[in-house]
Amino acid sequence: MPKKELKHICANCQLYDMENRYCKVVILFEGKRIHPPTEPESYCLFEDEYEAIDEKGNIDKWKPEIQEVKWWVEDPNSGEKSDSGVVKIEYPIGFFGKDKESLE
Repeated sequence: MPKKELKHICANCQLYDMENRYCKVVILFEGKRIHPPTEPESYCLFEDEYEAIDEKGNIDKWKPEIQEVKWWVEDPNSGEKSDSGVVKIEYPIGFFGKDKESLE
């Protein structure tokens, strides 16, 4: 029997916070963490293609991409997670650009 395809709506997603009515995907924008407010019947923001038009009228089409980034703090002596110590970050290859120079 073929698998039933689910609609790409918030109520069907494990990343949806039903109680607070927002997407748990964090958008980093100008140093702030934003959770997009959505309704359970909203279509997934990350499934659509969007257009950006610059001042010259050039159109740039793009689709948001979700990437998982994890960060935590470790005690430098024990390596255990703690409230103070060394900040560790785990991110996908290419998250900050294609090469080291793109970080500068």
